[in-house]
Amino acid sequence: MKKVLFLFLVSSLTFVSCDSSDSSIEEKAISNEKEDSKLERRVLSTMTAGQLHNAYLDEMYAYLRGRGNINTSNIHVYSREFFSAFEYYDLALKRYRYTINTPNVRYDFSRQLNLEIENLNRRLDNSDFRNLDEFKNFVSSYRPLYIRERNDLIAWQNYTDVFSYSVIYWSTNLERWTILINRNAIGLSERRCSEGKFFRRAWCKIKEYAKTDAAAYQEEKQKNPSASFEATVLAGAAASAAAFIKDLIPPSQS
Repeated sequence: MKKVLFLFLVSSLTFVSCDSSDSSIEEKAISNEKEDSKLERRVLSTMTAGQLHNAYLDEMYAYLRGRGNINTSNIHVYSREFFSAFEYYDLALKRYRYTINTPNVRYDFSRQLNLEIENLNRRLDNSDFRNLDEFKNFVSSYRPLYIRERNDLIAWQNYTDVFSYSVIYWSTNLERWTILINRNAIGLSERRCSEGKFFRRAWCKIKEYAKTDAAAYQEEKQKNPSASFEATVLAGAAASAAAFIKDLIPPSQS
């Protein structure tokens, strides 16, 4: 699964001559695998958590689409299969199950960080940006009002990185995910979020998914400081996908 994920970033196909000996082929295969691993680490080192988060969601979409007919009886099975294919799947599965099974998810943040998140959400509720670049610039230039402690400032940076990318991802990919899982849900979503221009309508539809995964990513970093970068980002993506699926298919129907 990891190899597939980075196929769009890393092109490292190696062709072996037919007249090579078995030992030569094996040595080249080992060498190529090591080089792929080095290249993958370099790619990861240049990606933010938000960028990797969106790559995981793209990969999950491709995986589910490849399974064929997705419905209420198999969506959770296929989702768990996807996360289980990663060597660092534990946190992702935990986050997926928690988000699916918990009506109102909660996160263990400081009071100041919660106030800052609430303030950002209020500001966005009253905004209607012309495009997603304006939204991203707004979030990146937002100056915290409530948090002062260093740990909270770091947490805020982590949160807003994943949050910004998640909003952009779901704003541009919501329809294809909806069609993949339940074709009849688009009309309901449109009726529920019909006020304002592009951003306000999009924000109304997807804000819970973005808030859920950004918070899940940051909380995993707090609770599991020894967990890898990939593991905590995958956990956030799992929470985001679960929030979307739960919104489309309530637990009572799955």
